[in-house]
Amino acid sequence: MKKILLIFLTLLTVIGCSDNKKRQQFLPSVLSTIIEDDSSSSNSTRTEATLTAITVQPGNSVIASGTTQSYTATGVYSDGSYQDLTSVVTWSTGSNSIASNSGQIVTGVSAGTTTVIATVNSLSGEASVTVSSATLDSIRLEWVSTMGVGSTMQLVALGVFSDGSIRDISDQVTWSSGSTGIATINSTGLATAVSSGTSSVTASLGGVTSSAKNLVVTSSALTSISIGADATIPVGASNYYTATATYADGSTQDVTNSVTWSSSNTSATNSGMNGTLNYQVQGTSAGTSTISASLNGITGSANLTVSSLSIVSITITGTGDGTVAKGTTRPLTATATLSDGSTMDVTSQVSWVTNNTSTATASNATGMNGTIYGVNEGSVTVTASMNGISGTANLTVTAATLVSINIGSDFNITKGTSNGLVATGTYSDGTTQDITSLVTWASANTSAATVSNSDGTNGTAYGVSAGTASISASYNGVTSNSVTATVSNPTTGSTSSSTVSGYDVTVPSTMTVNNPGPSGDFSGITYQGNPSEVAGFVSTVEYTG
Repeated sequence: MKKILLIFLTLLTVIGCSDNKKRQQFLPSVLSTIIEDDSSSSNSTRTEATLTAITVQPGNSVIASGTTQSYTATGVYSDGSYQDLTSVVTWSTGSNSIASNSGQIVTGVSAGTTTVIATVNSLSGEASVTVSSATLDSIRLEWVSTMGVGSTMQLVALGVFSDGSIRDISDQVTWSSGSTGIATINSTGLATAVSSGTSSVTASLGGVTSSAKNLVVTSSALTSISIGADATIPVGASNYYTATATYADGSTQDVTNSVTWSSSNTSATNSGMNGTLNYQVQGTSAGTSTISASLNGITGSANLTVSSLSIVSITITGTGDGTVAKGTTRPLTATATLSDGSTMDVTSQVSWVTNNTSTATASNATGMNGTIYGVNEGSVTVTASMNGISGTANLTVTAATLVSINIGSDFNITKGTSNGLVATGTYSDGTTQDITSLVTWASANTSAATVSNSDGTNGTAYGVSAGTASISASYNGVTSNSVTATVSNPTTGSTSSSTVSGYDVTVPSTMTVNNPGPSGDFSGITYQGNPSEVAGFVSTVEYTG
């Protein structure tokens, strides 16, 4: 008892200390101290679990300069249990010139790769963060569009970057509600429904603004909340929950961020919000817990059983033919095999990484977990890791593929004249190329207009007779937009000028007609003057082009 009292007094002394860092470092030590009962009636001892490792998640991440990533630290103890140490550890980065941190929030500074470090009692855990030179291309807004008056809902802004990566930037954008009398939005994207109606919402960051998305507020009463079915997970794995509210008018709303979450057995689970999209419950020891979500007196619940099973292997599927084209993505799935032979999907729980981010990147963003983006041609190994178990898969990034063809817009030509079309191909990596000579050209009405596939004249449309023709081009299974060629008859008239539009001809008075074609109808050309001067007129046509 004397030793227990001594530890208690020491704990009080440290808690009273002004140095918060020392308190943080000491507390886990106290929690894992070996306490001996020196009572004369017993020589027994009781050993508490000791901290053996720290894991930092996400294990590998890629962020753009100026954007942030939040990390968590989980303590692994000698008895196999887990504990959230995010607020206890001391956070740092390996290079502040690449990435800086404020607690567990890491901000990209300049391109490069460094480590994110969580330390307590000289024990550290690390994760890798790569800061890319990618720029923000667009912002995509995602949420269920309806919410009830008086409720709150987390709005989600996903940033789409130039390297193809997609990240949740909800807490980094500037939110705007078109009607604050209907809904207000705070700096992190949490919307509060004020009155019934519709408000147009946008989000902007670094000069990029999203398309507007409507947020509908209904005055209907909340009738039920659902968080999904009962589930079973092994120790160390997690289950993810979303709360969906149903209203009296039949409408539904995602209220994951509005409800109050609880777990009936905290000795078996460790829980908290996972970003902005779902509620994460991690199994820390064998047992059963009831997970509940409550809002305005309405509760939804489901049972979560944490089994004593362990993960023995992880398999990656979804590689298809083993390739991903440059500039495109391929979603992969991670499946864990447990010690009893059963399997479970752990795609959103593993840490995804590639061995060469200049060839391909792997996303750990919520909702995009396991999505591989082809950066440059080459081979890459993808790894999915969890609880010290890893699975790998090989992918080859192939050349960018053709995704669209554009041949311009509708045009008008005169019978007997021509118009040159250009086919521009857009590829999966965003590049464009003139493929006029590669495509196969087609006219839907060759009696009105034809289009050439001959070398040197590819894409040249010729007016045959008055009417319209739809023209298109195709290549490698991709078909262009269609354009309409409107062909009209040439205008009949006279001129005293030496130049008329249509064809080059040679006459005694040196009359010239521009832009010749390979053939033409000259019946509409007349000449005012001495008839003897135009003798043999048609026979003296010369093509100068």
